[in-house]
Amino acid sequence: MTNELALLESAARCYEQAGEPAEAARVRERTGALTAAARLYEKAGMTADAARCYRTARLPEEAARCHLLLGQVESAADCVEAAGDPLTAAWLLACVGRRPQRARWSLASVRPLTLDQRLRLEVCAGLCVALESGDSTALATAADAAVGQLSEVGAGERERLVRWVVGCADAAGRADLAATAHARAFRDGVPGALGRWHRWAGPALGGTTWLPGAGGAAHGGRDRE
Repeated sequence: MTNELALLESAARCYEQAGEPAEAARVRERTGALTAAARLYEKAGMTADAARCYRTARLPEEAARCHLLLGQVESAADCVEAAGDPLTAAWLLACVGRRPQRARWSLASVRPLTLDQRLRLEVCAGLCVALESGDSTALATAADAAVGQLSEVGAGERERLVRWVVGCADAAGRADLAATAHARAFRDGVPGALGRWHRWAGPALGGTTWLPGAGGAAHGGRDRE
């Protein structure tokens, strides 16, 4: 370690101990410790600088998280796609960013290898149609298929599939499709299903006491963990 680098490392530690993460981050960045710098920038509330360091450090998923916090959906999608996940990039663009044409470009490169991937692709493609034309028929068909096959996808993939269906349904103004997805998740025992229903139904429907298909069990019931 050169004398200059040693001095910079010492300065960074001093700034951290003094509770000055922004200054510590700048010094860490000068030393090339980009991941450490990014975390310090986040601690200092300097999210844009954190995203820049994560991208330079080739940590696209962390960079995407920062871009989403900043409301920079396209930049987040670029990061996710760079990480080799064009399907999630398309979902971000369509569901969060309401950019169906750009989402379609990402979907064009997706070759689904599993049932979960195929169902998520079809739901995302259905949302693109709904956003572009106002016709949510394709989305409804895809959402029904996803909900109907929820028990057939891997246990670790079910919560994500439900989240995608609910998000796309909300983006298209189809609360009925979202409610059905929540109900199926509850019925199939997806962990946390009732809690997610309560968090969604309050703002979306103005109440949380009725869960379709739950036989009234959702009212005051205990969440399935």
